[in-house]
Amino acid sequence: MTDFDGPMTSDLTQEAYDVYLDLAQEVTAHENDVVETVPDFFDIGSVHECLQFPLNLWESGRKPMRTVPALVAYEPLLDGDEADTVAQILVGLDVFVMMLDEFIDTARTDRRFRTQLAVNVAFSSLLSFATIPESAKETVVDALTAYLVEASRIPAVEREVARALTNTTSSEQAMDLIRFAYGFRARDIAVFGSLPALVSDVDKEVADRIESDLQTYRAHCLLYDDIRDIEQDRRNGIETPVMWLLDRHRDPEVVAARIASVYRSFEYSDADYTDVLREMEPTSDDPIDELTSAMPSQSE
Repeated sequence: MTDFDGPMTSDLTQEAYDVYLDLAQEVTAHENDVVETVPDFFDIGSVHECLQFPLNLWESGRKPMRTVPALVAYEPLLDGDEADTVAQILVGLDVFVMMLDEFIDTARTDRRFRTQLAVNVAFSSLLSFATIPESAKETVVDALTAYLVEASRIPAVEREVARALTNTTSSEQAMDLIRFAYGFRARDIAVFGSLPALVSDVDKEVADRIESDLQTYRAHCLLYDDIRDIEQDRRNGIETPVMWLLDRHRDPEVVAARIASVYRSFEYSDADYTDVLREMEPTSDDPIDELTSAMPSQSE
């Protein structure tokens, strides 16, 4: 498992991981009970193997767990049953969003890989929606609908930001666009901050604060991810504000300073759990060195 600092985050990470692992094991039992069989020499894989994919992405750190920072903030506020319900809803939604993100970002087109994504979309949706308490179903579905509408717009917003950055000649306008981009992209964690309150007694003011803090956490993580993934994003034809800064300034120290400025524009509240969120943020030992190694050649 991903090794976060501190026993609480390790426990919550394992808890979230185990929710989906339990689903995979339950599916295995169903597969074993299936009466209809296929010839032994057919290489069709298994549904259980498909469900290992998001677990592997989490273990490797390639994809974020949006559930864990939400559990960090909400754990002291929920009783045992509420915590179990929230974990299952959020983990299902987490995998659902991760698979959509993987579909958008990957350059792979082979049928087996696309089937793997589709299987996880199906089962993660079942896990999430089947867990919603009947008393809160209408409210939660409304919140999820609004979230999915907004999340669906993120790729288009990213494209428009990339286009606007290409056309701008103003450094100030460019920085405003970049801050907007990371703020909007960070909305992909928003419902993880608001939804737990809809199935518990947590009041809206607290939920709003948690949602804001989770978006700060997510924006900080996205900045790091975009530094780490520059070469991969280039291969996949993905344009990010960090890549634009590198292409524009061609000076890693200047770019690092611009990124630090964007980072500081997203601030946490003074809630106790934000100390844990800060510890969970990924870090780079030497961002300037990472940016230097990712500099485009003069011919590009």
